[in-house]
Amino acid sequence: DKVMDAQRGVVTVVNAGSVTVKSTDGFTATYTISPTTKVHKDKKTATVSQIALNDRVRVLANKTGNTDTAQRISDTGPAK
Repeated sequence: DKVMDAQRGVVTVVNAGSVTVKSTDGFTATYTISPTTKVHKDKKTATVSQIALNDRVRVLANKTGNTDTAQRISDTGPAK
């Protein structure tokens, strides 16, 4: 039984292993980046290194215990 989490927000921390996203309501979550994480930026296939601080993202993640592993990250560019 898989639990999926989805979050929209702004990137506050990003590195090779994880991304932290803050929603407009102040909710913050950190997602682990795995080799199978799919990243899209401006509707094109991208890599984690192309995700920038303050970019608006939508994250779809698989929750296992206390770990959220990002399945898909859609990056629409800098927050306006």
